[in-house]
Amino acid sequence: MVNQLLEFYGILKTLPQSATYVAGLGVKALEGLIANVLALDQNDINSLLETREILEINAASRADEHDLRELVEAHEIH
Repeated sequence: MVNQLLEFYGILKTLPQSATYVAGLGVKALEGLIANVLALDQNDINSLLETREILEINAASRADEHDLRELVEAHEIH
């Protein structure tokens, strides 16, 4: 269900028999996510966290040295 919501809001894009990837994050997606996060129950939160972990692992596996430097710099600023 969480993946379907993320697809609905345009954050995930699923290509049949291929892959699911992060498509983008627009205003519509942000508004929808905020509304849905406020209405989540514990099971939904757990599913959302699992989805986030999968996305982060996949994103990290594609990161190059430049990406990693930017992450370190962003972390140091905050």
